[in-house]
Amino acid sequence: RPLALIALAALLPLGACAGARPYARAQTRLDGPRVASAGSLPTSRQSVTARRHVIRNGSVKLLSKTPRDHAKEVTKIAKELEGFVAHARHGEKRSTLTLRVPNRHFGVALTRLRAVAEVAQVSVRGRDVTARVVDLDLRLKTALKARQRYLELLAKAQSVAEALPVQRELEKLNTRIEVLKGQLKLIKDQVALSTIHVELKYPVRPGIVGWVFYG
Repeated sequence: RPLALIALAALLPLGACAGARPYARAQTRLDGPRVASAGSLPTSRQSVTARRHVIRNGSVKLLSKTPRDHAKEVTKIAKELEGFVAHARHGEKRSTLTLRVPNRHFGVALTRLRAVAEVAQVSVRGRDVTARVVDLDLRLKTALKARQRYLELLAKAQSVAEALPVQRELEKLNTRIEVLKGQLKLIKDQVALSTIHVELKYPVRPGIVGWVFYG
């Protein structure tokens, strides 16, 4: 009987290991799809391309008996929304302001401006420039790679005759690169900061033919 107990004790670890193998195989099958699904995640290039670039502009026309006072309130709204007044003009019965506000605050800005005075008209325009941004970005990268190749050729030039053509091409490339950078900067600035034109005008009501009454 002692021998039987020893034999039984020796078989128990083997049984435990045998029982663990199916679990290990099952665990491997569970983990397999997780690793495979990682390959289906979008690449950084896909993520950048998927991000839309939209220029958003708005126009708000308000009726106000105190245009200058309300213009101060409009200016305050722009500053509170991390924006600024790009242009302003004030007259006796009319004030106009051009606001630049971050794109993320565009909707909030319109809502707050509508509450300043009586609304006469509100219009919103949006222009998707994603394709233009992607095109300019690719052209810029191509030009930068070409410049690098010309710089390498210039370093290998053995004479002035060999260097001059390369320098001329480099000058053309540098000009093209600066133009592309400027175009990209302009578009990205228009996307990042929305433009809102605000007009505060003294209310006018029609009177007798040929007469106009204010207020």
